[in-house]
Amino acid sequence: MSLSWRDHLLAELQPHTLRLRRLRPHWRGGRPLAETTLDCRSDSPAPGDPPWMPALATLGEALAERRWNGTRATVVLSNHFVHYLTIPWDEQLVTAEEQLAMVRHAFVQAYGSTADGWTLRWNTAPLPAPCLASAVDSALLHALRAACSNAAVPLASIQPQLMATFNAHREELPDKDDYWFLDQESGRLCLVRVHADAPHTLYSQRVGDDWLAELPAVLERGRLLGGADSAPGRVYLHLATATEVSAEPAPGWSLHPLGAARATTY
Repeated sequence: MSLSWRDHLLAELQPHTLRLRRLRPHWRGGRPLAETTLDCRSDSPAPGDPPWMPALATLGEALAERRWNGTRATVVLSNHFVHYLTIPWDEQLVTAEEQLAMVRHAFVQAYGSTADGWTLRWNTAPLPAPCLASAVDSALLHALRAACSNAAVPLASIQPQLMATFNAHREELPDKDDYWFLDQESGRLCLVRVHADAPHTLYSQRVGDDWLAELPAVLERGRLLGGADSAPGRVYLHLATATEVSAEPAPGWSLHPLGAARATTY
């Protein structure tokens, strides 16, 4: 069967939940065919187990069900499982090897030798914009590929949630303007300052259930991280679940909740 004829399986991995959706290909309407949300909490996690292991175990079991047969998978990884950095870039870094060395050095500086076991990806924008880089535990990526291979489900792509939600809302966001994008999920906020269509600052923080009470502090930390030219402004907000939010969470800031994210086609 040609991949172009296969239905899409969108798998969203969170620390405690796994959401699976089967969708028709975009050219056939993208209609949802099946959906389930599974609890991934582990009653007795082993010491030293990575936080993504319960979700991976649940995914492996779920893919054995016949309703996901004949699909190709796109996996969206929670921001809990992804590390991000914005890195000042050097236009003299031409080869992939030079760029990788630069990005890996930045992650090791920020996170220590643990970063040696991470797989790195990065996107560069025209200077003077920094590079936006992401890092994922290489063992997680290996486990994802193995789970899909064992279930005979081709793995089309693996995407960090921040990128997936930003792209899903791209048509709602300003073009060539300054604004902030806030990706909210259970237990975490991820804030990005966008300038001239490029990310310039990124701040990610764990939060509790009452994340709205913590939001003003998160916004202020993100602003301070952005430096002298970073100012409060419009915040376009992706909500994991429908929530009433204040239009002005703090002086100078305005919140603009986005519509329901459409399933991105792959």
